[in-house]
Amino acid sequence: MHTVRTDVVVIGAGPAGSTTARLCAEGGLSVVVLEEHDQVGLPVQCAGLISTRIDEVNYLPDDVVVNTVRGARMWSPGGTCITVARPEAQAYVIDRAAFDANLAGLAQEAGAELVLGARARWMGPGYVRTTDTAYRSRFVVCCEGFASRLPRGVGLDTTRELLAARQVRIRTTGLDTDHVIMFFGRKVAPGFFGWIIPESEDVARVGVACRGGQVNARLRAILRDRLGPHNIIEQGGGVIPISGPVRRTQDGGLVVVGDAAGQVKATTGGGIVVGSICAAAAAEALIAGDPAAYERLWRSRVERELAMCLRIRRFVDDLDDIELDSFFTVLKDSGAERTIEQWGDMDFPSALVARLALNPSVVTFAARRLADLQRRHLLF
Repeated sequence: MHTVRTDVVVIGAGPAGSTTARLCAEGGLSVVVLEEHDQVGLPVQCAGLISTRIDEVNYLPDDVVVNTVRGARMWSPGGTCITVARPEAQAYVIDRAAFDANLAGLAQEAGAELVLGARARWMGPGYVRTTDTAYRSRFVVCCEGFASRLPRGVGLDTTRELLAARQVRIRTTGLDTDHVIMFFGRKVAPGFFGWIIPESEDVARVGVACRGGQVNARLRAILRDRLGPHNIIEQGGGVIPISGPVRRTQDGGLVVVGDAAGQVKATTGGGIVVGSICAAAAAEALIAGDPAAYERLWRSRVERELAMCLRIRRFVDDLDDIELDSFFTVLKDSGAERTIEQWGDMDFPSALVARLALNPSVVTFAARRLADLQRRHLLF
């Protein structure tokens, strides 16, 4: 068996893996990235919506941006709509495959070696093995994604709760290009929501994620009930991890970053911005020769916000459709709609929750549900 020696082996060339690789290479470490697929970015298993905060934490070239949106329209089960928007762009609709490929290219430009079609079958502190090659390294970074079983083999947790997701691209007419549309409720999407993400006035991504199966039937219902005549031009599926960060993400010279570490927002299922922040923490720790610092660094930067996302998800999930309708009405009638518009943040929701906590109507409604969740040890 062939043996390769390097400072860092990164497993997975998704955004977290490629970003970690690039930063480690820029910091003077020799890096090998192992990607199990023959092409970076495929298959696509992402809705492709990312907040503009990506400009602060990673590289997003203009040519991968398909559309920009300024806000969202959120529909309750009974038809109450909360609309929030700002004058400036709040999120990008991106070509996810091209985005991933660009980040991998940047890692290569920084000096990292990318090996395609290389599936890691065993790993531990200081080594990774594919079918025909053994990699010996000071550090191993597992960025293989939510489905990775590798960390379990060395006693580290991986993402626990996954929702089935299905998305299609459709061609239709008269789409609102400024707003993402979201549909909530147990009949529509128990445990999550359905969405329409506009690419243009006549092309959109329509999807749903849910608990309890029947994801295809739920997507067909959205297409039938929420849209006019349309043609499906592309379809795909995947899963969304929503259980929050795992208990431990580092063991000796081995660190876990991204979806496999649960570094994903339970509110939206998004992990690119958070994963980029955590990738920077991993690279910082490894360049300093102190992998144990990774745990402290990423948790100090994003754990509080990820915990808040999980609390929001559990609060919403606890509401049946009648209660959810009532909650939307309370938000709309109490002026909270404008509070969300002013303070809402796709990545860091704590500031918004603090503002909503000053609204007596919202607090009165939420108190009963929060108390119930606390009693059942689900929230804290």
